[in-house]
Amino acid sequence: MRALLALPLVVACTNATPSPTPPSPAPPSTPHVLQLVVSDATSLVAFRPTGFPFLALLDSDGFETLACWRALEEKLAATYQVFVPPSSYAIIAGDLPREQVEACAGEQLAVNGLLDRDLTRDGELTVVPTTAGTVYAAWRGDHVVLGRRDDVVRATATGATSPAWLRAADVPTDASSFAMVAISTDQVFGAIIGVPTKRWKLTMDAPSKGWPERDLTTDAGDSLARFARDEARRKRGEAQATQDAPPPPPPPAPAPAFTGQLELEYATPAEATRAGETMTTAAFPMPLEENLAAALAKLSQQVTGATLTLRFDQSSFPGVELAKLQAWLVGMQQQR
Repeated sequence: MRALLALPLVVACTNATPSPTPPSPAPPSTPHVLQLVVSDATSLVAFRPTGFPFLALLDSDGFETLACWRALEEKLAATYQVFVPPSSYAIIAGDLPREQVEACAGEQLAVNGLLDRDLTRDGELTVVPTTAGTVYAAWRGDHVVLGRRDDVVRATATGATSPAWLRAADVPTDASSFAMVAISTDQVFGAIIGVPTKRWKLTMDAPSKGWPERDLTTDAGDSLARFARDEARRKRGEAQATQDAPPPPPPPAPAPAFTGQLELEYATPAEATRAGETMTTAAFPMPLEENLAAALAKLSQQVTGATLTLRFDQSSFPGVELAKLQAWLVGMQQQR
């Protein structure tokens, strides 16, 4: 699931059209992440670094992890995905010196067969030609912006303005206190409930598992590394080619604990009250899976002014894991 969740991010960062205007020079200080969100963005999702889709993909089984890559991962403070239909771009915050990142990222992608050619520089942009397409990166203090060229140039332009619906107090800058925070003006929840929202904010928290245990490779060029990546590629190829039934899955582990809060902002208090009544009576305007509708109707809710707040935890949705909720949410964002 975590690897699948990464695919929209990788695809969104590819197939860019070169920008006709050169990037602006980098300011001397680190900006607030809010300053790196373009004005026409529709959503922002902040992840705990260990749950960031692209990093989760590279840390999944079948991929090799370099020691230098893990050292960079451990310096991350927070990660973000900014949705600008029809694509998105990423912002990574942490102690990430450009030279170290370029050297290690090139090796990390190469040993896993994801690098098409060597990394190059185009002014202040780092150009990363991956097998899925070209990714561009620019540094702003302790923030790195990655994605399509035009998105990166716009996000890092001097004087760029963030969207009016995005408030600085709502954008986390330290991932120690949350697993995921999503803020948006889209109508994903408006469509489910049948009352248009002005804005919504979803916060989820769960105990951090830390970075997965891996056998780290210290030298990307040694024979052991070559053997490991050749074996990984061979096994991935065999897994794709075989039509044999997979072995029986192990017994399911207990669902990890998580908590969540969804704040739905409406135009008037009356609309917030009506949305709450729709939830309580399960009178949804669109067909929902029966168990999901029943679970939504039982959520704890509170109306304050024009805001309806819903609270939930792992017991609210039996059999649904945090990773699946995150995947559903990001998938919905990517479709809009």
